[in-house]
Amino acid sequence: MAGNAQPVSTEFGSSHGHAVRATSIIGGASLLNIAIGLVRMKIAAIVLGPIGIGTIGLLQNLLNAAATAGGLSLGTAGAREIVASERTGGPPSASAARRAIFVTVGLLSLCSGFTFWLFREPLAGLLFQDRGKAAEVGWLAVGVAVIAAAGYQTAILSARRRIGDMARLTMLSATAGALIGTASVIIWQADGILPFILAAPIATLAFGWIFLRRVPPADGDLPRDAIKRHVRSLVGHGASLTIAVFVILCGQLAIRTLVERKLGASALGHFQAAWTITAVYLFFIFQAMGTDYLPRLTAEMGDRAKAQRLVDGQAEVGILLAAPILLGMIGLAPWALSILYTSQFVEATDLLRYQMLGDLLRLAIWPVAIALMAGGATRHYTFAEIIGTAILVGVTMVLLPLAGLAAPGMAYVVTNLIYGAVIMAFAHRLYGIFLGAKVIRQFALLAACCLLTFAISLNFPTAGAVVGSALAGLWATFAFFRLRLADLFVTRGTKLDMPSGVGGSLEP
Repeated sequence: MAGNAQPVSTEFGSSHGHAVRATSIIGGASLLNIAIGLVRMKIAAIVLGPIGIGTIGLLQNLLNAAATAGGLSLGTAGAREIVASERTGGPPSASAARRAIFVTVGLLSLCSGFTFWLFREPLAGLLFQDRGKAAEVGWLAVGVAVIAAAGYQTAILSARRRIGDMARLTMLSATAGALIGTASVIIWQADGILPFILAAPIATLAFGWIFLRRVPPADGDLPRDAIKRHVRSLVGHGASLTIAVFVILCGQLAIRTLVERKLGASALGHFQAAWTITAVYLFFIFQAMGTDYLPRLTAEMGDRAKAQRLVDGQAEVGILLAAPILLGMIGLAPWALSILYTSQFVEATDLLRYQMLGDLLRLAIWPVAIALMAGGATRHYTFAEIIGTAILVGVTMVLLPLAGLAAPGMAYVVTNLIYGAVIMAFAHRLYGIFLGAKVIRQFALLAACCLLTFAISLNFPTAGAVVGSALAGLWATFAFFRLRLADLFVTRGTKLDMPSGVGGSLEP
């Protein structure tokens, strides 16, 4: 490392400052995406009501599940393959990995889209109990093929750490998708749901190729044996990740189906509203982990001390950035649902609060879970996800008759407690990685604040809103100074540990 900073400060700047920079760039784009998405869903809620929002949730979940299965999660597995190959074999090996990703993604895109279209009738029967909606479901095949194809773009931009380009891609695709999707719903109402869903992935693929042209191409002449070797590795790691994500999405689909059958179509719309809020508001943190943190951690997994610093740095940044959101949403849940959707969605208040508590646990777990992916322990990661999803669905089934719409949120909290214990055990046994004492103290303090706000809000909503807002302000102030300090160590001459040859830039 360069500069005159003390060792402790240098480590602080390296682990935290890098995470702050990446999260600020990706997060800024994602915040704009959030604003656009909120306007988009607000208009859809006004035009279509809870039943229409529920239908959007079912179709979107089916599309995500099919695209995940068809694309073999090569956006994530491919980025890891390129970085790991460059670390061990240099640029030629990375070029072979890139060529392997291109070939694999192309074949998967065509096959997955065609296969989905062939099974449109049974899928319509499973989802809606109406095979007459096969044509409507069949159009999702376009989205399946497009999302699978976009995995190549994600892998290259992420591996080369083109964070600025990925931020621009997020903003452009979100804007174009929202304009087209919103116009479709306004003009065609329920008939505009399909364009509403498909517009964003198509825009992502179109804009992605523009940014991909800015990345230097792979070497021209590459040995076929090397490409085949990378294809096998990609398929192996990608299949494990795909099974994990596919199980998660199928679990979410099962929960949506249970809610609709047990509580009705309107309850499904309420569930979708709360689930969307929790996913959207914390998306920018999880996306930054996937686009910047995963490649960096992959490059450093051979050095346990550096890997541990990266895990702690990313975990602390995630907690600090999410704290104001979690506290504010727990306290202001009914008002947030009414403003972001309509007053019809206030029934999802308790569900939203429980989901925020579950996301608090997920934030602490996720940096450690990514260490399993970075180290290649995808089977262990997949096993943990299968266990977690089984618990989520099972507990939801048990609690639905007792707790009603709040049941999936309660199950989400229970799931993350058990899932987190499994993930932590695997990471510590395989790589000696765990959460540091400082991160645990911050997490415990934030958990106490969230539980206090939650308890007050259940019985005294107005008082809960005041307490939640006040605590959110205090955490936002602390986060600003803490993360600003990390950024200063980077900008004032402390050189970041960058793996040789990984390339790319954090510059926006």
